[in-house]
Amino acid sequence: MPTCHEILSSVINRAGLKSADGSPLYAYRVTEHEIEQIRIELRNRLTLAGRLRTSSEHAAFCLFASEWFRIEHQRGPWEWVTILNGIGGDPSVWTRSDLCDYTLSGLAWWNLAVINTGSSRRFLATLVCQGGFPVNTLRNDGASLSRLLKQSLQEHEQFPEESVDRIIEQHRTRLPETLRTPGFLHLLARTVEAVAKIRKDCTEAAQQQVSRRDWLDENSRDWHHQLPFRLEDQEGQAVLLSLLDSPEPIAVDRQLLAVITGLTEGEQGYYLERRLQFPPRINAARFRSLCGLEPGAPLFPRMTGFLRAGSKHAAVCKFTQPYTASSEDPELSLSPAGSARIVPVSTEHPTRLEVRSGTEHVLDAILPGGDMLPDSPWVFREDAPQSLIGVGSVSTRQPSVLVASPESALIDAERADELPSQIEGRRLFRIQGSAQIEHDDTTYCVRTGHSDSTEFLYELRGRRWCSGTGGSEAWLDVPEVFELRLDATDQSRKLTREEVRWRPIRGGDWQRMGSDCVGNVILRASVAGETKLQTRATILPPDFRLETRPGRDQHRGRWTFRNIGTCGFSLADSPGVSARATASGDDLVVDVTLDGERPDRIATRLSFPNDCVATLVLVTPTVSCQLITVAGTSIDAKRGIAIEQFDGLWIRVVRPDGKRPLLIDVANDVVIDAFREASDGVWEYPLSRAKERATGLLAETDDRDCLIRLSVAIGNTHDRVMELRIGRYGYKLQPAAADQTDQERVRLQDTDLVDALADDPARMGVIALNDPEIVLPPHCVAEESPGVWRIDLADAEPGYYLVTGRTASGDLLRPLRITAGELPDAPPEKSQADYSFDEVSTIREERKRREVWDTFYTRVTEDFGAPDWAKVDAVTEASIELPITTYEAVTGLIRNPIAAARVGLLNPSDAALWGRLEELPFLWCLVPIEAWVRATARLMRHRHTQFEQAGLSAELANQHAGLPIANFVDCAWHHHPSAGVVSACLFTAGLVDKPPTQLRLSSTDSDYSVGFNALVSRHERFDSRQTWPSERPKYGSEARGLLEGTPGLLNTYRYSHEWAVINGPSLAAIHAVYGIPINPSQLTRYQRLRSFDATWFDYAFQLAMIRLIGRRSDEQPDWLEAIATDESA
Repeated sequence: MPTCHEILSSVINRAGLKSADGSPLYAYRVTEHEIEQIRIELRNRLTLAGRLRTSSEHAAFCLFASEWFRIEHQRGPWEWVTILNGIGGDPSVWTRSDLCDYTLSGLAWWNLAVINTGSSRRFLATLVCQGGFPVNTLRNDGASLSRLLKQSLQEHEQFPEESVDRIIEQHRTRLPETLRTPGFLHLLARTVEAVAKIRKDCTEAAQQQVSRRDWLDENSRDWHHQLPFRLEDQEGQAVLLSLLDSPEPIAVDRQLLAVITGLTEGEQGYYLERRLQFPPRINAARFRSLCGLEPGAPLFPRMTGFLRAGSKHAAVCKFTQPYTASSEDPELSLSPAGSARIVPVSTEHPTRLEVRSGTEHVLDAILPGGDMLPDSPWVFREDAPQSLIGVGSVSTRQPSVLVASPESALIDAERADELPSQIEGRRLFRIQGSAQIEHDDTTYCVRTGHSDSTEFLYELRGRRWCSGTGGSEAWLDVPEVFELRLDATDQSRKLTREEVRWRPIRGGDWQRMGSDCVGNVILRASVAGETKLQTRATILPPDFRLETRPGRDQHRGRWTFRNIGTCGFSLADSPGVSARATASGDDLVVDVTLDGERPDRIATRLSFPNDCVATLVLVTPTVSCQLITVAGTSIDAKRGIAIEQFDGLWIRVVRPDGKRPLLIDVANDVVIDAFREASDGVWEYPLSRAKERATGLLAETDDRDCLIRLSVAIGNTHDRVMELRIGRYGYKLQPAAADQTDQERVRLQDTDLVDALADDPARMGVIALNDPEIVLPPHCVAEESPGVWRIDLADAEPGYYLVTGRTASGDLLRPLRITAGELPDAPPEKSQADYSFDEVSTIREERKRREVWDTFYTRVTEDFGAPDWAKVDAVTEASIELPITTYEAVTGLIRNPIAAARVGLLNPSDAALWGRLEELPFLWCLVPIEAWVRATARLMRHRHTQFEQAGLSAELANQHAGLPIANFVDCAWHHHPSAGVVSACLFTAGLVDKPPTQLRLSSTDSDYSVGFNALVSRHERFDSRQTWPSERPKYGSEARGLLEGTPGLLNTYRYSHEWAVINGPSLAAIHAVYGIPINPSQLTRYQRLRSFDATWFDYAFQLAMIRLIGRRSDEQPDWLEAIATDESA
């Protein structure tokens, strides 16, 4: 029987190599005979020696494990036992330490490294990825994988600078729950990278008019070795071919900014989704033009774009530009953010792009593709991405399409297969060939397989009117219909009046467009005799506007319909409401009286001479101040509101005096923002605009249950008419009596919220307190009754656990700690420096636990290879999804600057993590430069040692050691401007090879003036005595000397109460550059100053840092190199 070394030599020789060259293990295409030889030899080695001893045995273990798992894994979680059962023997004798050691040593033999996610190493995931896609995964879930890979491939080719891992993460919900593991997502990302490279290498295939597969077989015979699946597997071949020849991404220049409608498949069937299409870069002037902004409209260095449709609201992109950009027309960098899409989407509301920077509103617009979907059939590509290609009659090159047809429509087709899924109440069909769809006296034709066809979308454009949140929307004057061509030609065409007809919604003849088209109507667009679009619309006269004036008591009010012309008025199903209408020229005055409780909205009818009626839902015109949902329904403002709920809530004020309402920070008695008029006389404020400010106030403490208070005030005297209590959670869990010792029961603390969860069910989970990777199986948590859950702990290891939950709409439940079995013994008394991660977590006394966490981090930051870092990284990573205050280990980490810097260095592209940590008493800008330099040097030294010990060559070890730092330099400046200055310091210290390209290292008076003037203009609508935080951070003599003695650092100000806002960033920069310690009181002051206007604070902070680094470098020319040298000594 050959030895492991002999078998491996045979494998390498068969591949035409002299030694392992760093290729992935799947590239060696190991045979069944070779795997059987390795299995027998490994079993013999274990029988004789009890363990694997040589590096060749470890390498054989890795090769066997990767291939055996690929073949034998069925479905469900990835587990070592699948591999161990293949080798034979008792799996319980294998320790995790042995498996990790074998994997690390074996991969080094192959000149490979373990997957490092930045926060942890993935040993089993590395072996699985080295083997490629498990055959049964391709067989069972190939369809969903193919769709996800196609969508991700298109986005990667469209945005090559965007992290592929981040793109895959954004689409993870398209996968079955069991496949949403970090290792499998990593495998998907590497697949997308490999296919994109292959497609790029074979661009000549299109010129020669051959398939990419044929071209590759002819010109690059070993091309398939780059792929993590085997082409001899039928399942792998199907996935590959669907990716290789998938369409090129639509050129983003076709519509630089547009809303794309598509289908996504989930576990319950298909859903309608909308996402934003955007380019990686766009100049500011072009952006303003596309979004309908004035040429000089202010843009901010950091902005976030949100898509909003009805109750759905999701972050989709980030806009960034260098803080010291000198161009008057700077270039904006755009990158995906958050979920990047809205799913599912309601067709009752248009999808709007909202862009803001903190509380500053930038724009709110409906982009091309964002209008409501019409009544006519919706036609989608069947192949990924399943985007909308028509809203009526369609001729397409696609071999088949998916059609969402109205429920009552009749379909006559060559082939139409109905799918077991509905979209917004519509039936979903797969159609091939020709089909006719009859609905509402209209025939639509759908044809597939037409090689000379071009796909078009049709949409309405014009001026809109809205009565307020949850109210009616209407067109002011007849909208125009545009034809949008779905290719790279960037062509659009306005349809002529001859191509558009209308009729009353109640029926009647189709009529030519004219001024008599008013009320509730149906519009039809026909091209070449085929109906391309048919939709409902409410149209009002072009100069129409509504005034709402409440009376002096709670029961009376008035609407005035301006420029409405001749029309009648009536109420529509409004019990307890009476109205009297009086015509006055072209206006209509309606006096409203309430006979009972005040309704939030009142349905009305306007009757026009053309026999059409406009149904409008209007805000009740009586005095009120309400907290409302996106549907316009009021909710109880007295109960606590979670910060996560802000995106779906508005405040609405109707008052007789017409004074603008204000939102007040009660504790500090400052104005946060002012309301805007939704319509004449109705003031509204979306709480989403105050989310960043409220988050900053909550971040002043790590108390899980802290509350802040915001109030609605009127006038200069700040008469308060409503108060809101804001916390981190909308729901709390508390223990309930259990009747079995191996079970726990938990319930909602507020029983009034049980009904709210009926339509918004919570997803519950149980995780180990000290290790978020230990998760109890889903069947251990069962909903016993509404708001009550039973937790089965019979199979759980003894110890502490956390019950966590999140509603379907994203609201977090406050975690609850429970115990399984006998409580672990308290750790024996010892020196604080000797406590391990697990021992610190089990200290019963909170005050002592906090002290020991500080000592713990002082110890582990001296050794970046300490085993406890694995647990620290796991809870830090888990904090992205769980409440940020869940783990005390995280709140302890941010109190140690070097530990915090390590997190930033290892996660440079993780915007969510950077943002989440600032929801605690922490600011990235206050991490000292010295901490960044020391953390970088220690991290690189640790990684270099780690790779050398694993057997990697010195060159490869250096390359891997510096990867996180290079990524930090490239990516981190997007999240915080201080990262750009930090990167420049790392370059000066000799720790990175190139300076950051996104930073202009200078600081001039003109730079300061630009930022100051922008600050004043943003806040000039208020008296700065009411809005600007005036309490100065306390500082000592050293800081005072630096502030007053550094040229250009002490900034001029207009009034004394503005001093803190103007000079707070300079004081913060002194702490960062000179490492002057900061106490909790000072940190709170800086957090308040930054939350007031983050754009100014970050801008001024960077300018101050540049000046201070210049001064310190003049005084101590080699201070940065000295820190790095001290660490390497």
